Amino acid sequence: MPPDDDGASQATVPRDTDRRSFLARAVLALGGLLSAVFGGIAGVYLIGPRGPTSRGRWTPVMRVADIQAGQPLNVEYLEVVPDAWATIRRRKSAWLVRTEDRSITAFDPHCTHLGCPYDWDPGERVFNCSCHGGVFDLEGNVMAGPPPRPLDTLEVRIEEGRLFVGSVLRSGSVGQA
Repeated sequence: MPPDDDGASQATVPRDTDRRSFLARAVLALGGLLSAVFGGIAGVYLIGPRGPTSRGRWTPVMRVADIQAGQPLNVEYLEVVPDAWATIRRRKSAWLVRTEDRSITAFDPHCTHLGCPYDWDPGERVFNCSCHGGVFDLEGNVMAGPPPRPLDTLEVRIEEGRLFVGSVLRSGSVGQA
């Protein structure tokens, strides 16, 4: 039976309105909470955690005293790279050249033409890339063949008689022993 006076119908309206507004606020609060949680997770994924940058990573290679002047030496080393929650271990190599003034250059072992490996020819005293005929001098400069630029070099740092290498550079990187 419908209510006779307006007072009874007005009493039920606020009660339904209160329930609707409560549910609307609860849904908005839950949506805001979920957005904050997923936004925080996405932010951590996109922004952090940060490991060492390639410029800040140094790998020990060998003792400087074991490098002879004027005699290129191909060395292999293990690069350990932290990558978020994993650690990656990569076997790498470099050509080391020590000059008479005790500076050391570390060359990336790949030709700048197509990335083929090259080798040292002690008779001719040049680096030869047999794939496409690239020839480089002891300083890494192009002497013959199709390579578009000198050999890439690695960053070099010397501490307490030990040689450390960093990331690949385009210009020469020389360290003093």
